[in-house]
Amino acid sequence: MSRDGLGLADTEHPPDKPARRGRRAGYDKEDALQIEAASFLSLALPKPGAFFFHVPNGGYALSARTGAKFRRMGLKSGTPDIAVIHTGSAYFLELKARYGTLGDAQKIVIPEIEAAGSPVAVCRTLEEIVDALTAWGIPLRASLESFRNRSTLPQRMSAADFRAAMSSGNLGRRRS
Repeated sequence: MSRDGLGLADTEHPPDKPARRGRRAGYDKEDALQIEAASFLSLALPKPGAFFFHVPNGGYALSARTGAKFRRMGLKSGTPDIAVIHTGSAYFLELKARYGTLGDAQKIVIPEIEAAGSPVAVCRTLEEIVDALTAWGIPLRASLESFRNRSTLPQRMSAADFRAAMSSGNLGRRRS
């Protein structure tokens, strides 16, 4: 697997799958994993005691001027996608699509982060995210099974239904 058991060395394409060309190959799947990971972490990380955030570092078209400004402000290419802070320590998750590989900047930055004392895991699934968090000793309030079986997703409401609910007083009223 990897040098730390968390998938970091899995940076090359599996031997049965050819490398894809182009920077954005598989990108939509990576976005979907990012969104699902954020939902899971919001539910599962202990409160209080843990905090996470996404590092919107790449994959978005910026003008040369804006990119230069962000670099002057401290933007670092190759920074992992998610930072998790737990009991005073920082942990990092780099999310990849199923056959995604680390970019050149990531191959430089990840060892630098590890040398600074924070672990980094490359994850392609929620299961790998749970494995990394568990290996790091971060307790979880929810399992993957409970996350996947939840029925707490907000339902979309049409504008007409919203207006009707507002006029009837059934929306936004606190229940005692």
